[in-house]
Amino acid sequence: MKNTNNLNALKNNSQLTLSISTTSSTSSTHTIQLVDSNKPLLFDDQVSQAEILWALKSVQNVFSYKNSDDIGKLFRTMFQDSKIAQKFSIQHSKISYVIAHGLWPYFRDLLIKDIKNCEGFVLCFDEQTNNQNNKQLDLYFRYWNHAQANVVVDGILGAFRTDGIDISKLLMLSRDNPNVNKTVDKMINDAMKKKVNAELLNIGTCNLHVIHNGFRAGMDSVTKIKLCLTGRGSTSTFSGHIRIRSCDIVSRRQIDISCIVDNLKKHLPLKNTFLKDLHVLDPVSRTKQDSADTMIRVGRAIPKLLSNAEIDRIRHEFMMYAAETIDQSWYIKNKYHDSDDNNHTEYQQIDYYWNKTLSLTTSFGLPKYPTLSKVVKNIFIISHGNSDVERGFSINEHIVTENRTLLSLSSINGLRSTWDAIKFYGVGSPHRVPIKIDMIRAVQKSKSVYNQEQLSLKSLADREKEQSEKHQRTNEEVKKLIDRENQLLSKQKGLHDKQKKAQLLVDEGRQRLDNALKKADIIDAQAANALIGAGDEQVKLISDKLFKITDELLKIQSKRKNVLSHVQNKKQKMTTTSE
Repeated sequence: MKNTNNLNALKNNSQLTLSISTTSSTSSTHTIQLVDSNKPLLFDDQVSQAEILWALKSVQNVFSYKNSDDIGKLFRTMFQDSKIAQKFSIQHSKISYVIAHGLWPYFRDLLIKDIKNCEGFVLCFDEQTNNQNNKQLDLYFRYWNHAQANVVVDGILGAFRTDGIDISKLLMLSRDNPNVNKTVDKMINDAMKKKVNAELLNIGTCNLHVIHNGFRAGMDSVTKIKLCLTGRGSTSTFSGHIRIRSCDIVSRRQIDISCIVDNLKKHLPLKNTFLKDLHVLDPVSRTKQDSADTMIRVGRAIPKLLSNAEIDRIRHEFMMYAAETIDQSWYIKNKYHDSDDNNHTEYQQIDYYWNKTLSLTTSFGLPKYPTLSKVVKNIFIISHGNSDVERGFSINEHIVTENRTLLSLSSINGLRSTWDAIKFYGVGSPHRVPIKIDMIRAVQKSKSVYNQEQLSLKSLADREKEQSEKHQRTNEEVKKLIDRENQLLSKQKGLHDKQKKAQLLVDEGRQRLDNALKKADIIDAQAANALIGAGDEQVKLISDKLFKITDELLKIQSKRKNVLSHVQNKKQKMTTTSE
């Protein structure tokens, strides 16, 4: 009967239950969920799919979340015969958590999975101030995957630890040249040396600014402006900008080509031997006599990539590659004649050629060039500039506009990652993005994720409020103690002054007593004794008061010290817990 049920489950594509018994008379039951990618979606999943498509379209067109409030009514009116349209329901709050807590985690997990499985990656980064007047750090991972590339925005080393990304796979950093980026480069390089005893590959910084500055250096700052007024021509030279009405302006910038060339020669990495050796990847270089040696140099230049044994295997694999019969279509895309009967050749992209070449296998089905594959894939992920990050800044400004400055961090991350996912997975079209069941499930549980986050944020806010109130009470208590301490110190100072005066009376009385005894003047002696007695009494009273004040001062100072020590210990404990 159980086998019959399992057979029916297989036919219905639902689930298969297996019972496993062991010699210890214990048994366990395992259920395997079966999924058919061609099986039609359930109705609720089809509704979720429609809502996902609308969310993708909203991201692509930078629709305000509020634009979704009446879209369900619109679709129900437009498509009255559609059951999906009748169930379609999405408002500004829902589309917010669908994007931030459904689509973003889904696309982020896809990227992290790829990075964990790749052989190496290059990290490109830069930061800008967005329309919220906040610093926004963009991180780009470049890695070999002939099917996918994506973007993640997060902290660098912190994100690596959080997402379980192995820093030892980091090949190089791609960045601009500000001092802050140099510092980041050095810190990550130090972390690499500490963790894996290896440094990052360094081929210089982004060359976009070098080329831009080179051309700017060759531009003459003088603008020739020709004014044509009432049929007469006059030529004037101006430095700066000028506004002229009702006239024709002809502007010409003088360019010093030699200055541009000198600037580029000075700042571009033209003497970098590693970059020069990369010509070995050109298909026409594979039969050159010194190409195997060149490939070995390239392999040695990439930090921590190859072992000595793998370095030795490069020559053997490259010789096999040089003798390989390569299909011409792998590197030549098209040949044609133009209208003037001139021959033209259109070539394939270099990664297309090498993807085909590295896919070759032996008669046993094993990769034919495993060592070359490691070298080539790590070369192709090397960044030749920071243009991707710079381009991303324009996307950020397009998403976080001046009218959307109240977006939360999770919303910004969700919008940006979804934008890039549409660009890659859907080639810029939301309806082309493959909506798999995992994406649907991620979106369907996004509300619970959002609610859980809100509970966590509320709990955090309550704790912060409680801590703030405690801190305020502590500050008030410390302030009262300090005020009381200052009052007592003031009294103490006044009593010390009175004590000095009383002591002066005693000293004066004793002096008068000595003089009276010498003169045998009984009246003066009695007056002196009275003065001494009054002074001693004052000194005793003041001393008693000083003792009480000093005792209270010590208690207050001890209490204040204990309060501050308690606050400091609590701060240290909170810091340790957060770490």
